Amino acid sequence: MRCRRAWPAFSWPRDMTPGRSRLHRHAAFRSDNTGAGTTDWLRRGLSKEPTAGPQAALLGIGSRRGGRRCRGLVAVRDNPTGGKDRRRYRCYAEGLPRHPLFKPYLALGAVCFFWGTTYLGIRMSLEAFPPLMLVSVRYVVSGAILLAFAGARGIYVPRGRELAAACFSGFLTLGVGNGALTFTELLIPSGMAGLIITTQPFWMVGFEALLPGGERLHAPTIGGMAIGLLGASLLVTQGVGGHGIDRNVLHGFLLLEVGLAGWSFGSIYQRRQAGKAHPVIAGAVQQLAAGLALAPFALAIHEHPIHWSARGVGALLYLVCFGSIVGYSAYVYAMDRLPVAIVSIYPYVNAVVAVALGWLFYRESFGRREALAMAIIFAGVGLVKRYSRHPVAG
Repeated sequence: MRCRRAWPAFSWPRDMTPGRSRLHRHAAFRSDNTGAGTTDWLRRGLSKEPTAGPQAALLGIGSRRGGRRCRGLVAVRDNPTGGKDRRRYRCYAEGLPRHPLFKPYLALGAVCFFWGTTYLGIRMSLEAFPPLMLVSVRYVVSGAILLAFAGARGIYVPRGRELAAACFSGFLTLGVGNGALTFTELLIPSGMAGLIITTQPFWMVGFEALLPGGERLHAPTIGGMAIGLLGASLLVTQGVGGHGIDRNVLHGFLLLEVGLAGWSFGSIYQRRQAGKAHPVIAGAVQQLAAGLALAPFALAIHEHPIHWSARGVGALLYLVCFGSIVGYSAYVYAMDRLPVAIVSIYPYVNAVVAVALGWLFYRESFGRREALAMAIIFAGVGLVKRYSRHPVAG
């Protein structure tokens, strides 16, 4: 049995040429003792070649495009008669978008990148807008745009108990969670805020243990949470030796932990609610509800006046488009389609992006203490995940 390429439709990357490791993980060809060619789908856990379903969609089997097979990988096997049997498999690159989990993972990738940039966007927006008005305007505009699109297309919008649940979770996740982050960036650098948010899985695990049907805490999980708390404490103290505590950092840390508690509980609550609305439309309701809930406070509480500037308005528009319409819609979609254990990786990628952009635009400090704290927090979260049950998405 041997594999060769059929030219010129698809060019394999260097590490995916036939016979190399990445391709071999998906399909391996062999001949049995009788001389008849068989297909051994090693590494995939399949007893025979799939002809339909997710495995077939991933491997690009059982479908045609444009009336002919894609000339990607051609498997050639020799038989005792001297002839050659050929099977053509659609290119992996073209079969991947048809996989049922392609869109959820693409949404998760959007969350990892775009939400990492919103820390910088919030800091720039605060140069022009007061925090309450910033959060309220951001989510009223984004939620109204998405719901207007749903109304124009005749898409189902939550109502009744489903609407009430979406509004409640939206107030917790966006009103409390993102509102606390916005106020926190008045006190501490955006990169440090991104590092503190990496402690969010501890809140998720804790609420899961408290809610009915959730997983109970075990000794290794508690140990991992203690390690993560140690790493977070390094961010609060002035140095590893500890000569005192920066009050702004301490207040920002405590305020952000309140926001993380609201965000985590709201996310778990929404995930447990059964509804007919598409996750993106439910997310639009959450955004509009959070913006409207904060609007009275933004009007009643006296904050500094708006300082109009092209930079501040541009940052606000970026938050509306990529932080809310794209980012939050992708988040609720990924939460609905993927396990929580997989979706919860986004804070770590966000932290790296936030630290890099904070240093690039504002020269925010990132020294050995911050790097050590980040490593300890990541280690604690990894220990929690290692000994936690991985829930399966519905």
